[in-house]
Amino acid sequence: MGTIKTMCITFASLIICSSSEDLQLAQCLLHIMKRNFLPELNVIISYDDEVSKNSSQTPKCLRCAEQTFTPSSEVNTLINMEVIHSSQQISFLLMSRRAEIQINTNVDALGIYGNFILISEYEISEDIIDDVTQQLLNLRHSMMWNARQRFVAAVPNVRNDSKERVAEDVLAAFWKHNVINAIVLTPSYQRIPEEEQVPLMNVYTWFPYHPVGRCANVKDAVLVDQWVVDGEDETYFLYNASLFPKKTGLKFTGCTLTIGTFEYAPVVMDVESQNNVSTVYKGGTEVFLTRIIAEKMNMSLVVLNPPADGWRWGFETNGKWTGVTGMLINGECDTVMGNWYYRCHLVEEVECITQHNMDDTRWFVPCAKPYPRWLSITRVFQPSLWLSFFLTYVTIAFVMRKLVQIKKSTFKDYKLKYIYNSLVECLLDFWAVILGQSACDIPQVTLIRSLFLLWLVMCLAINTVYQTFLTTFLIEPGLQQQISSEDELLNSNLVLGIPDTYVSLYPDLKDDRYKRQIHCPNVLKCQDRVALKGDMSVLFSILNTEYVTATRHTDGSGKPKICRFYENYSNQFVSFPFLKGNPYTERFEQIVFIILESGLKEKWWSDIKYIATLKSILRESSTSDDYVQMSLEHFQSAFLLLVLGYILALLSLFLEICCRYRKPRYALKHKNLDKEINVVKDKNN
Repeated sequence: MGTIKTMCITFASLIICSSSEDLQLAQCLLHIMKRNFLPELNVIISYDDEVSKNSSQTPKCLRCAEQTFTPSSEVNTLINMEVIHSSQQISFLLMSRRAEIQINTNVDALGIYGNFILISEYEISEDIIDDVTQQLLNLRHSMMWNARQRFVAAVPNVRNDSKERVAEDVLAAFWKHNVINAIVLTPSYQRIPEEEQVPLMNVYTWFPYHPVGRCANVKDAVLVDQWVVDGEDETYFLYNASLFPKKTGLKFTGCTLTIGTFEYAPVVMDVESQNNVSTVYKGGTEVFLTRIIAEKMNMSLVVLNPPADGWRWGFETNGKWTGVTGMLINGECDTVMGNWYYRCHLVEEVECITQHNMDDTRWFVPCAKPYPRWLSITRVFQPSLWLSFFLTYVTIAFVMRKLVQIKKSTFKDYKLKYIYNSLVECLLDFWAVILGQSACDIPQVTLIRSLFLLWLVMCLAINTVYQTFLTTFLIEPGLQQQISSEDELLNSNLVLGIPDTYVSLYPDLKDDRYKRQIHCPNVLKCQDRVALKGDMSVLFSILNTEYVTATRHTDGSGKPKICRFYENYSNQFVSFPFLKGNPYTERFEQIVFIILESGLKEKWWSDIKYIATLKSILRESSTSDDYVQMSLEHFQSAFLLLVLGYILALLSLFLEICCRYRKPRYALKHKNLDKEINVVKDKNN
């Protein structure tokens, strides 16, 4: 693209030319700018600066203006105040391919561009079309491009025998860039004797949607007006017709609205039929939306097959876009649906209408897994409480043993002689209290019995609480820790699944923090992996993931297997993109706004969620009764303890067999105690 040369000139500057032909073209352009261009919009004049090696860098009509607008020009002496309003100014840019001269700039007037004039001084029609096409490409890749504004193409040197054909070809070149508000100026010297007027310039345009069913197929150029000069050398438009009439209406009868998409619940889903070109979808919020839009615009709706490259929304690679975005840029479709996130700031060829939905991007992780049921018997109390209880148990047994020893040394009571002679005996008796079993002989000593009573009350309270909550933990063992923040996710071992298109939307995802990421070309498979294997997380749309979770990944009790973070990674606008200048955009946006205001989208979404809920209920394998039938699975911990008890019993038996049999000391003590009691009774008698 060439360098831009900036000028701010008075109307007088354009018409001070030595050549009468250049003067008439300049006057015609001046009249068009005054009557049809908004004064607050700057004019961009594009031309080829190498039309002829013998010519200067600018077209003749512009060279006249450029030469007169110099600091030494005495403009006031050259202005005819009866013809020109010198108080008015036009701000415009001269845009050529190779010019590098910067001219005086009116900074205050620049900044908003909206009117375009293309000048081609070639004579041969093929050269003219190539020149206009190249100028349009240069303009389109500039920040000034606006296909909805008004365009004027001047071809002053075209041959007489090809004027209309050149006008048709130039208008066709405009249409390739979605420009319909365009006119073409060609020279004409056909005389009208009865009026004594000489046509100097013909003005051609086209009507892309008239008559009905034409659908923007350029078939002919329509002569709308002529720039003439009369006998008094006055120039004007012969018919004074509107050069830029409205060319689109509320209906596009007989035309086709082509949409690129792919199956993506809940906005596009349920394939009904498919052929080599198009696909018919039965449901989805955006499917319903586009059907109403096509009906109101009186158009045929054609939904193309998913992108051939296998990508969905697409991403930029080597300067080209893939997926449905690439289909739109290549002109294969008019717009795109499928929860298309706003990315018009990244794709210079497209523009977005007002958003029709808001979606959140969040991290989704496997829901926390339940604890093993064999741990249920230990999870009633916290580990700290278990530890405190165990230390209390050992401590009180030790205190009891010491208390008995003190009593034995202080009082020679035969009743204490064979009771609690070791710490093991105290531990066994106190363990029996914990299990709710009866203890052996308790000394009839007030202090000892008081300590024993305290331990009994404590065990009774703990057992009551434990048995109260044990059944709950047997039925519902509880969930392990749930990952609920991005920091916890990054510190975990989960793989980070990220769709390729999100990398182009969020450059931060290329940071080293996300080094464990893998690409998800098929998001549905990644979601299945999150739910079934539980070794992966995925960054994706909350709208789609919650619908997929409700319909595919819930357990028999209706609980989801995929959980989301409460914090959003990003909020995204959902819109319909169009190529810049697409004539359907304005009417499309109007209908979308009306539908949103009517609340139809919310109704569709409510119906879809209701149907998804019914499908989920039908798929559930268990009922939602308040009562749960106990099974062996619930008593895993009890049977585990039973097995451990059997193992310890067998081990004890094995040790008894292997070791020499010894009569228990505890039994001997009790036998001697009984003898002493009998002797005391005999003496008393």
